[in-house]
Formats: sequence, C-alpha cells, structure tokens
Amino acid sequence: MKKCSFCGVPESEDTPLVYGENAYICENCVKAAYKVLYGDEVTTNDIQEDIIEVAKEFKPKDLKAFLRK
Repeated sequence: MKKCSFCGVPESEDTPLVYGENAYICENCVKAAYKVLYGDEVTTNDIQEDIIEVAKEFKPKDLKAFLRK
C-alpha cells in the first residue's frame, strides 16, 4: 500500500498521492510545504489551484530534497 512519505497517510480515493521514483506526497503535505514557503496568511482557497499545478510539476523526491535544504 502506498503512503505519503512525509506523514504516512495511506493512499485512498479521498487521499490521492503525487508520486515519483521513490516517494509519495499527499495534498495536506503539499499544502503545509506551500505555507512554509509562502506564509500562513495565504488561505487554502487562495492557493488550492496553485498547489495542484505546482504538485504536478515536481516529483516527490524533488519536493523532499527541496524541503530538506
């Protein structure tokens, strides 16, 4: 079973995962990463479309490497 490499939530119909070569990331972890990068003043409604587009562009291993810097 696939799980988010960051928080461990299992993949489901309600919780799809973006995945790459050796890592997976859920929507909640993408949102959390976005807030870390751009601040808490941004609401989920403001960034939802941006999150989806950004997540499609990166493989989880790339996001993980970036967040570990």
